[in-house]
Amino acid sequence: MKKKIKFLTLVILTLVIFSCSQKNNLEVEIPEIGNDTIYVENYKISNFGEDPILDTLYSKNGKFIYNLKINEPILSLITPKKAQYVRLNKSFYRPFEKSILLILKPDDKISVKGNLDKTNLKYQAKGSLINKSYSNFRNEYSNALIEKSAIELKIDSLMSKNGDRNEINTLFRKRKEKAVKASNIQLNYIKNNLDKDISAFYLTRQPLDTLGKYFNQLKKIVKEGVFKDLLKTQFNTFEKYKKVKEAELSIKIAKEAPKFSLKNINGEKITIDYSSNKLTILDFWGSWCAPCIAGFPKMKAYYEKYNNQIDFIGIACNDKEDKWKNAVKKYDLKWENLINNDDLEKDVSVIFAVMRYPTKIVINSKGIIEGIFEGEGNDFYEKIDELRKN
Repeated sequence: MKKKIKFLTLVILTLVIFSCSQKNNLEVEIPEIGNDTIYVENYKISNFGEDPILDTLYSKNGKFIYNLKINEPILSLITPKKAQYVRLNKSFYRPFEKSILLILKPDDKISVKGNLDKTNLKYQAKGSLINKSYSNFRNEYSNALIEKSAIELKIDSLMSKNGDRNEINTLFRKRKEKAVKASNIQLNYIKNNLDKDISAFYLTRQPLDTLGKYFNQLKKIVKEGVFKDLLKTQFNTFEKYKKVKEAELSIKIAKEAPKFSLKNINGEKITIDYSSNKLTILDFWGSWCAPCIAGFPKMKAYYEKYNNQIDFIGIACNDKEDKWKNAVKKYDLKWENLINNDDLEKDVSVIFAVMRYPTKIVINSKGIIEGIFEGEGNDFYEKIDELRKN
């Protein structure tokens, strides 16, 4: 009987110790939100370009917990429903200054306490140095973000009423000024804290020229820290940006277009050398690009009209092969479709100095560039009609 009692006592003690050691990943207290819906966006830091994993939580009496099973660091953006604005078109706007941003690691136990008012969510995070540093420093530039959001809402109001275009453009400039102000405060932090992980995060949000300038000034421990993959991705983007700027010197109207080879939808290598005695149109697009997709109906109409006289070539960029193939099939794109090469030295978007999507480049039968068109507009189609008449 004594052995049974001892055994039961040991089991109960073990369970108590085990349960005490199991804490929530995240505990948050913001009295002002009361009982509210909480929206969560989780981004893998190792692959920040992936779509976020969305989650929904619920607070009770201004408190909520989050038990998140993760096996790698993530960036989590948490916004109470009461913190978001509803635009006049009924869409939602979740300002950065009214959200909680956290870097969560698998073994983290983070606690957050904050206060929400009409314009800002002030909070302090405990449990990890990086989150404590971020939550403390964000107060330095939160006023600039608050002013930026106020301008955003004014723009929304004017645009919904077809307001004065000059006034709207003035507000656009002011909004950019506030964003630059916040960015400059973050840059000063980077310059003075090259040994801090949070500097790596701020640097990935800086313009590419700035990132290129300060990347190698970061301490080795930071470059190899939690933001290692994100830093590497952004630095590769900077390297691509430099190559594009170099290519801009030769990719101009009346200049010769470079020849290139890429794989088509069937995995065959296709060489584009402008030898078919036709006009050639290079359409740089992506399955992720909404304006590109929106332009397909008119592009298809012009393909039907001119495909005997023009070689239409679609070049999918920054895309995954399965998504590219699915988009070609879904939108029934009958012209030649190629997928770009990710190798920087063979990247056709870099060779043709493409910075925005969609970009369409018109090349004559002698391989000379006749036109370069960024975005979706009638000017491209007017140029095609003009060239066909001549």
